[in-house]
Formats: sequence, C-alpha cells, structure tokens
Amino acid sequence: MTAIDSHYHNYITNVEKITNRGEGLLNNIQSALAKKSNNQLSDNDKEVLQITSRSLNRRFRGHEAANLVGVTTAAIYTAEKDGKLPPPKLKENAAGVRNVRAGYTLAELNHMREVFGTLPHKADDESAVTLGFLNLKGGAWKTTLALLFGQHLATLGYRVLFVDTDPQGTLSFFMGCRPDTDCDYSDTIAPYVVGDEVTINEKGFEFGSLHYAIRNTHWPNIDLIPGSLSISSIDMQLPHLISAASTIEEKQYYFQLIRNGIESVKKDYDVVIVDGTPSLNTLTMNVFSACDVAIVPCPAQMADFASTMQFFNTIGETVQFYEEGNFSIPVPDIRVLITKFATAGYADWMAKIIRQTFGDLTLHNVVKKTDEVGKKGTKMTTIYEEDLKEASNRKGIKSALDMYEKPFNEILTDVIFPFWPSKSKENIKEQSSIAKTLETEGVL
Repeated sequence: MTAIDSHYHNYITNVEKITNRGEGLLNNIQSALAKKSNNQLSDNDKEVLQITSRSLNRRFRGHEAANLVGVTTAAIYTAEKDGKLPPPKLKENAAGVRNVRAGYTLAELNHMREVFGTLPHKADDESAVTLGFLNLKGGAWKTTLALLFGQHLATLGYRVLFVDTDPQGTLSFFMGCRPDTDCDYSDTIAPYVVGDEVTINEKGFEFGSLHYAIRNTHWPNIDLIPGSLSISSIDMQLPHLISAASTIEEKQYYFQLIRNGIESVKKDYDVVIVDGTPSLNTLTMNVFSACDVAIVPCPAQMADFASTMQFFNTIGETVQFYEEGNFSIPVPDIRVLITKFATAGYADWMAKIIRQTFGDLTLHNVVKKTDEVGKKGTKMTTIYEEDLKEASNRKGIKSALDMYEKPFNEILTDVIFPFWPSKSKENIKEQSSIAKTLETEGVL
C-alpha cells in the first residue's frame, strides 16, 4: 500500500466512524421517540429528545399578556368571567391548592387578539413583506437573527413564514425539522427552482407554487419551508438553465424563481423571512432578488466588516449586470445591522467605522453579545421559547429579550411598516384611540 493509498484508507475509515456514530445517535432518537408514546423515557432518552422534540413552553402572565394582546388585565379577566374567553388554566400553589393562574400560551394570546380585535396583521389588500438575512461570511449571526426575529414577530401576533435556503439547515433544525432526516430534497425549494414537476406532483401538488414545501411548526403562527443539503443541487443546475435561456425574459425568469415562488404563497402571511446561504453563488443572488428588504448583519470586528464590504461589492456588480443585460429584476432595500457588539472601546470604534461607511443604511440599534442565546442554543431552543417564571436564569433571559427587542422593533416599525399603509403612524394612533374608547365603554 502506497502512502497515498494509506492516507485515503485512513480518511475513509475516519469518515465511516463518524457516520456510524451519527447513525447510532439517530437510532437512539428513534428509540426515544417510540418510548415517548409509551411513557417509558429514561433520563438519557429525555436528553436525546431535547435536541429533536420541539415544544413552546413559554407562558405569558398578567401585565405581559395584557400588553401583548393590547388590552388591560381587567379586560381579560372580565372576558373570562363573561364567557367571551375560556376560563384560565390554574396550577397548585405551595399549599397544594389549585388556585394560581398558570399563564397563557401564545395560541391563547392569539385567540384573545381575535376576540378583542387586536390582531396586528397587515390589511387584506396589503402584501406580505419578504425580508432576508444575508451575508457571505458565516458567524455574522445571520441565522440566529432570522430565527429570533421571526419568533419575536410571532410573539407579537404576526403570521410568519420561514424560508430556509441555507444547505446547512440550521434554522430548520431549531424549528423542529432535522435536515436530511425529517426533510429531504422534495421538501425544500429545490424542486420548484429546478423545475422538477414530477417530484412536486408526487407530493400531491400542482407545479407552480411553493405550497408543497410548507409545513407547520411548534409555533402556532410560524410555518417553515425547510432547508437541507439537497438545496446545493440548485447551484449545479440553475447556472445551466440560465446559460441555455435564449431571451432576456427567460433569463429574468430564472433569476426571479424564488421571488415568484414566495409570491405564490405569501398571501397567508404578514412577513416572509429568508435565511440566506453564507456563500456567493447563483442561489444567493436569486434570494437577494426575492427580498423586499435585505438585512445585512455586520459584526463589530474588522474581518467581518471586510467581508461585508465584499458582499456589497458583489451586490453592486450584480445590479450592474442586471442593468447591462437590460433586465427588469427587483432589488431590495438594504439595511445593515451591527452585531456582536461588546462594551469595549474596540467595538465602539468598529461601530463608528461601520456607520461612517454605510451611513443611513445602518440601523440605529445594535445586537450585543449575550451568553443566554448561546446557552439556549446548546439545547436547540431559544430565549423566546423559555418560560421566564420557570427559568433558572430569569434575569439573564429577560435582559437578552429586552436587548433584542430594540433592534427588532426598529426593523418592524422603520423597515416593514412603510410597506403597509394601514400601519402608518396616523392609522396606528387612530386605532389605539378607538380601542381605548371601546374598552372604557366596556365593549372590550
């Protein structure tokens, strides 16, 4: 055996060991899931299920629930007493008496919003906003921000669709879909983009929309189009389709496939959030063209800033290519969000450089470093899924939620709301005044 043969042999042996370990873990997961249905879970089974079984444990209590619904606690209690709302769920107090309010689930909050008429949805004649989190460099918190922003919006009552275009499928994993295990090629955007009518028809759908790929999640108002490694096949086929196109119109069609696919399903949502891939390819530019708004996370670090500059150069070259080709392809508004911000002087210095470079495109608020997001990530959960009252580090999680609320609300009010005339400041003031009047008169 030559040295090269020996190297390959060792390489293959190591890969086989890794594969066997992974298959062993998957077997443990399947076993744990089977035992779960029979209530036979051991402590090890429960630990395995923590990374596979998703549930939304957060409960909303008192003033927090009332503020999210948009009424007073008195209005909620009165509606429960009058039968307009179901009676509250109770739990035992320290003395074993079942008389303590257990709090409300997000689904129950959404029902309250329906009863009180405070659902925050866009108007029926308005279009959902497609917002992408895009950057070429991994580690910019692109997926983390997409995930948490979607959960933030859902907590407020908005209807959200996640579209995972990253072959790594991390966002899908956090939303309960294990890439290439719970979902495969046929469950992603890939069949639609490459024109695979057979696969879509086999799933019982007509070709022409992305409905075949949408699945529910453990969040009542978040749906998901999952990602998996098979999405990589798009970049092996799409460039050939574009090259073979003989007319400008046909080429434009291929550059707007994801936009057209999202358009086919967005009427059921308020916001469509796309998690882009951390690489430069035809898929990335297709995602870019699909977005109404592109949020570009830029960590307050020099290497990440340089990578973000490269991304902007690529955007400029792409738009120039569209112009020279006489294409009529929409391009998104762009906002830069400073991430990984620390209190040290270096981060302040980098933030100034970022703001000087991108000017008004830079969002005012920043995303600071926090340990809580990483801690929850190790258990494949998030700060938005934690029941604060039951949390071991309630103060830390509350601090993280408060920190993320600032940039997320800025994106909502300053970036998304301008797409919806019904959310203009004048209309919001008028709606708030009407709600207060109805509540005062006892209608709410």
